[in-house]
Amino acid sequence: MDQHQPGISARRRVRDGFEKLTLQSKILGLVLLGGYALVFVSQNVFHSSSVVDNLGLVAGRTIPFGYNVVTYAFVEDSFLSLVWTLPMAVFIVHALDPIQGSQGTWRIILVTVAASGILTFMTLSMTYYILVVSGMSDGDDASMLYTPLCGFQGAISGLIVALKQAIPESDVTLATSIRFKMTYAPLLYILGVSLVSLVSGMMLKYVPFTVFGWYAAWLYLRHFHRMPDSGLYGDPSDQFRFASFFPERMQPTVSVIASACYVMFKVGSWSRPQASAPVESKPWGIPDGQSDAARRRYGVCIDFYVYLCVSDDVMY
Repeated sequence: MDQHQPGISARRRVRDGFEKLTLQSKILGLVLLGGYALVFVSQNVFHSSSVVDNLGLVAGRTIPFGYNVVTYAFVEDSFLSLVWTLPMAVFIVHALDPIQGSQGTWRIILVTVAASGILTFMTLSMTYYILVVSGMSDGDDASMLYTPLCGFQGAISGLIVALKQAIPESDVTLATSIRFKMTYAPLLYILGVSLVSLVSGMMLKYVPFTVFGWYAAWLYLRHFHRMPDSGLYGDPSDQFRFASFFPERMQPTVSVIASACYVMFKVGSWSRPQASAPVESKPWGIPDGQSDAARRRYGVCIDFYVYLCVSDDVMY
């Protein structure tokens, strides 16, 4: 009986960890698992790629089938990609749900998914036609336009931005040894995805969604998202300015470039009107008078759950 005890204990810890997850994180996890299962059955049982071809982002078919700028995120054709996107998605939504609320969390996901899908479609189309017009391509090889792209990487990038907005100064601990501030998590995620994509030769599959998801989430949260704690639209705090994503030495240069783009494209005119009351530069979503204590509590929570997600002993 004793020899079976470790297995029983591991199953119990997995079950307990699953029960502690919020409803929204469970729903998202089941949706992502269902999307992978649908592709797996289609490819390995029916020997057909119709699911990926119809639900994945195929730039050459996005017009008139515009739905694929959203559906691509919820199907996955790579088990390895699912292994690292599923735990991250479930964990981040679990951490964000008490802060954003279920509607706010899903709104961020859908806005990020749609924006990164549209921007990726536009980038692929423009790149292809530029290559054809410039004579660098004869147009016969249109694989760039007709290769199905899918995965949740862009949404994860956006969710990390939302988490950075809520608890920018919290420490994140990975596997008890790697520590960094939450404010740098989006940039580190982009660099990590870019490195893996470069090594695996899948730059086109992962990098556009990741980069566009990061920027779309920041633009939405900075100017349009309604903050539950104040009812105001957007987050004008210094802790969430665009330059805050970068190391301190780079921030002055990034600020100059960002300010020029801000004026050039008149980004401020897009924003929803704000109330006349001043908005303090404090961690988003944390009540007044409780910023330090709440940040510490959230930091402890982040450390604990990140450890669970990457630990060799506990996986959910």
